[in-house]
Amino acid sequence: MRHAGLVAYLGRNYRHDSKGNWIVENGPQRVYVALDYTPLVFRIESDGKLLAHTGAFAGKAEAAWLDDEGCVLLETPSGVGLIDDRDLGRFLADCTTGNDGALPVDWLSAFREATLAVVWRGLPLGQLRSDEVASRFGFNPAPAA
Repeated sequence: MRHAGLVAYLGRNYRHDSKGNWIVENGPQRVYVALDYTPLVFRIESDGKLLAHTGAFAGKAEAAWLDDEGCVLLETPSGVGLIDDRDLGRFLADCTTGNDGALPVDWLSAFREATLAVVWRGLPLGQLRSDEVASRFGFNPAPAA
């Protein structure tokens, strides 16, 4: 979408209910949102803050994950979100080995084999399977009214 007013309206009214469904509320009306993956998508701003696709700042990351498809997810006070692929380079630039060393060129295979610890901004990077994301973080990717 390109209409700034509509994008801002949807961002302000995007939330989840107690059942883990993500919705856009318009007064008494609720529109359920089908999710391709996570409820949020984060951009890493130049100052390091996390900005959700809704336009709201997400807060400080509480956990970082790499899934089996190579996607990076962050758990924040706002919820779980996927790092926008345009910011993966910035994310990796902030990663170190468990002993604060630079990541080696072949870091991914060593990380997958659990022989290398990776840390992002003081948070250990965890591993998870993409098919576990919705249940692990308590959201419904395909809600129905």
